Amino acid sequence: MNYKKCVYAFIISNIALVGTTTFPLEKVSSNEYRTYYWHNGAEIVVLNHASLTNPEAIKGLDCIVNAANKLLKHDGGLSAAIAQHAGPELQQISDQIVAESHIDHIHPGQAVATPPFKYQADGIKKIVHTVGPNTTIASEKKDMKSLLQWSYLWAIDRATMAETLTLKNKSISLPACSRIGFPAISTGSFGYDIREATPIAIKTILEFIDKNPGKIKEIRFFLTGDHSDRDYGVYIQTLDAYK
Repeated sequence: MNYKKCVYAFIISNIALVGTTTFPLEKVSSNEYRTYYWHNGAEIVVLNHASLTNPEAIKGLDCIVNAANKLLKHDGGLSAAIAQHAGPELQQISDQIVAESHIDHIHPGQAVATPPFKYQADGIKKIVHTVGPNTTIASEKKDMKSLLQWSYLWAIDRATMAETLTLKNKSISLPACSRIGFPAISTGSFGYDIREATPIAIKTILEFIDKNPGKIKEIRFFLTGDHSDRDYGVYIQTLDAYK
């Protein structure tokens, strides 16, 4: 990341978010933009038209978050793209995690971590898979806000802890990470309105930073798709409210 391009209007340690600027992202693509914020020692970056599978866009991160389904079947949308980039080993270990669990699926609002596999070449040390609420499922729709909050909280907690993934045939050490890339969880095929989901996502993450000083160095929000410009505006408006 080129920090020389990020000029803050002022830096006062008591202020939650200080100074922002927007500029083209060094020609990763012609329409990709970043906006920088600072929150209690952590850099918050919003990326427009940016993919979690783009090596340039994820450069400098050590963990990415995948918006997964309950069975960890990476067969559609962002999850499929991440699985393709990571290689077939990701689906294999995901199947093993679900098969060896007592409930045969991951509950909405929960998360699991896996090795990065081919993402390791991009500097990623682990992938966290979180299951957000699905608006098409009645039992989840009743508690959408709480489930979305938990999906972000579980994801960031899993990302920042060192843990051991224990399976029947092996144990894999996964490190604690501090630079994490997030998608807009549940706002794609799961149907959560971006205008309702964004304040929950940002509030949850900023509160985690406040309660766990020093654990987070950087959070990047990745926005892509047909409505990326609109979604980018929603994120910027929400973060600006914390200034």
